[in-house]
Amino acid sequence: MGVTAVVGMCLLWVCASALGQSGGRIETSGSRGGSIETRGGSIETSGSIETRGGSIETGGSIETGGSIETGGGIETGGSIDTSGGSIETGGSTETGGSIETSGGSIETSGGSIETDGSIETSGGSIATSGGSIETGGSIETSGGSIETGGSIETGGSIETGGSIETGGSIETGGSTETGGSIETSGGSIETSGGSIENGSPGRADHLTGDTSVTSDDTSSPEIVIGQTVDTGNDVTGVGAPTGSVGRLLVVPMDGSHWVGVKAIAEEMGRRGHQVTVVIPEVSMRLGPSSNCRTVSYPVPYGQETVDMLMDKHADNLRAATLPLVERMTQRMANIQNVSSFILTTAESLLFNTTLITSLEQQGFDAVLTDPLVPTGILIARRLGIPSVCLLRGIPCGLDLASAACPSPPSYVPRFFTKYTHSMSFPQRVGNVLVSLVEPLLCRLLYLRFDQLANRFLGEDVGVAEVLADTALWLLRYDFTLEFPRPLMPNMVLVGGINCHVRNPLPQELEQWVSGEHGFMVFSLGSMVASLPEDITHIFLQAFTLIPQKVLWRYSGPVPGNVPDNVKMMKWIPQNDLLAHHGARAFLTHSGTHGLYEGVCHAVPMVMLPLFGDQPDNAQRLASKGVGVVLDINHITVETLLQALDEVVNNPRYKSSVLKLSAIHKDQPVDPLELSAYWTEFVMRHKGAGHLRAAAQDLNWFQYHSLDVIGLLIVAATAVVMVTLKCLSLCVRRFTTRKIKED
Repeated sequence: MGVTAVVGMCLLWVCASALGQSGGRIETSGSRGGSIETRGGSIETSGSIETRGGSIETGGSIETGGSIETGGGIETGGSIDTSGGSIETGGSTETGGSIETSGGSIETSGGSIETDGSIETSGGSIATSGGSIETGGSIETSGGSIETGGSIETGGSIETGGSIETGGSIETGGSTETGGSIETSGGSIETSGGSIENGSPGRADHLTGDTSVTSDDTSSPEIVIGQTVDTGNDVTGVGAPTGSVGRLLVVPMDGSHWVGVKAIAEEMGRRGHQVTVVIPEVSMRLGPSSNCRTVSYPVPYGQETVDMLMDKHADNLRAATLPLVERMTQRMANIQNVSSFILTTAESLLFNTTLITSLEQQGFDAVLTDPLVPTGILIARRLGIPSVCLLRGIPCGLDLASAACPSPPSYVPRFFTKYTHSMSFPQRVGNVLVSLVEPLLCRLLYLRFDQLANRFLGEDVGVAEVLADTALWLLRYDFTLEFPRPLMPNMVLVGGINCHVRNPLPQELEQWVSGEHGFMVFSLGSMVASLPEDITHIFLQAFTLIPQKVLWRYSGPVPGNVPDNVKMMKWIPQNDLLAHHGARAFLTHSGTHGLYEGVCHAVPMVMLPLFGDQPDNAQRLASKGVGVVLDINHITVETLLQALDEVVNNPRYKSSVLKLSAIHKDQPVDPLELSAYWTEFVMRHKGAGHLRAAAQDLNWFQYHSLDVIGLLIVAATAVVMVTLKCLSLCVRRFTTRKIKED
């Protein structure tokens, strides 16, 4: 090397050091092709680094606030950081550390990129036109793509907001995630310890076990939006149905609770998941579903037992005229009968050894259930898989307590109180008293299930502890029905989940409901087959005096005096009818599904709550001006006619329900799609532990910081006592001295 070159290199080194402080740039195009070399130091500049035809070599690190451009390669024993520019090289890039660029891209036109650390670019892409990308760490691009004419090998994971294109193979020891597509024109995709995820439709080639699937193999499965091919899970892989990425076990509750669970199960099946629904052989409403596999288990009762229980609800209406003691005795007996029926059904499933063993062997990813009857969550714990719970709420607040969800009695009304969130002082007193009784009510309500949990799981746990394992809560309400209240991060509002699942009316029914005055829909839910004769007569007599037609869901014996404008049917397409432009009013028992259908389609309501959460639901909507509430046990022809006239002819109710309907439907995601998304989320990630609050691990003493408050009280008391003692001593000494002086 000539003297001039040596002097030039020295000056260049001095300039580089100075520019690292001054914020300039480093450029070279002179001898040796214009290379930059440092044996053991680093290159730092807040500007850019350019070499026209040489390389950059350093035993330390390269840090620049601008870009790095070189016609040769880059070799460094440290890391390469550019906070504001890109890295471009005509040769290869080799580093013993990491490569990071926050504002630009990384490109090598003729060589490869090799690093023992990680490669990160937050705003650009990573491209090599003829070489490969090798890294011992991870590769991340948050906004660009990864393109290489060779292969990609990394010991960590690959994450990119764009697409991945390579002429060779992709090998990673972690997971591969991309917001675009994954294409390999001549190689395979291998991941030894993670999953492959992409956010847009496209093909992904992967290895499952020892079987390689290349990009030319048309039998390889597709990756669908939001779904995962997990190479470590036997649920998917070669031979799995197209788009099928998981297995969901559904353990539903009978009655109207089945409506929402069924909608989610069918949607999950439509998305390609393998959905298995476990139901008893005899039930009220449970049955086969589209896109789902149904498995039934034997129960020690017949259909007559189910019919008898449904008739008991009508007996509750007849008991309204009985003396208080007799009425309460009959209702307690009915509750006991229903509880025994539910427990018998649960035992028939949980202790069906053959079925439970079969479920354990099928590799389910999650359980979807309604935890009001905790059979599903017990199975989830037994199988060691996360649970997704769809519910309106547990009457004693056990769901909120298990999730450590705050529920201040000062403004969160309790079940059965029929209070609003704006309570008077006497109401707040009553609400607090109910909240104090709730733990005892929960204990009594689930005592037999606690014993069942001990027997089934073989461990000393109760329903509350098992319920606390819930990965995600899908709540069948939103704040158009419920009053504003605190929620936990793993609680998702999906009220109105079934509103948009509707079809055109059958032609015969369409012709019947058409008319100048419109029609009304009357349904008291699946639990009430018929009404006492005197109450039925009141409704029929009132209906003869109105111009509207009435479609009445009535599965009991049809009376002989049904007027011409009334049509009694064992089943009606309720949601489809309410969506019809001729619907004028909805007479409902105030179940959440029916109320949301009424709100969704903006139909004013006459609410006739019967039991459970229905009186509270009715009070909530009545307070928002969308309908009126009647006591079906004390109804008369006059009060019914007055209520019907009010909701049909007073524009205030239609205006209020239109406003509430607009608010309810103004959502970024449909409730059913949101439910399916979060169910898939739990299946993909094997739970949602990151949403679980640490409050669930605290006892009530710690939760309310009573131990801290106690410590502070003791400390404050000690300070006060010491202060008083010191003052006492001072006063005593001062007094003694004064006496001596006197």
